[in-house]
Amino acid sequence: MNKDIVSLGSLINLIESYENKENSRVLHLAKRSFLHREITLDNSILSKDKSKQVKMEEILNKINSLRLEGETSYDILNPLFRELVKLIDLEK
Repeated sequence: MNKDIVSLGSLINLIESYENKENSRVLHLAKRSFLHREITLDNSILSKDKSKQVKMEEILNKINSLRLEGETSYDILNPLFRELVKLIDLEK
């Protein structure tokens, strides 16, 4: 994964905790971390292409809205995360 997406750390940690089938304590901490930290993207990651930048911001806003609603489901967050990562990786 691209080192520039470190600002997505709590989301990455949550996704990986699900994928690694971590124990309930680790998963609880990952969920808690995700729910208490707004997800942001560093300006160096944002696309210079306005349409891609808008798409990235839309995904980020959706993830943060879900976070504020207390949503931590892998099935909901993972597709959004993967879509965001694809947009970031296109820029490198």
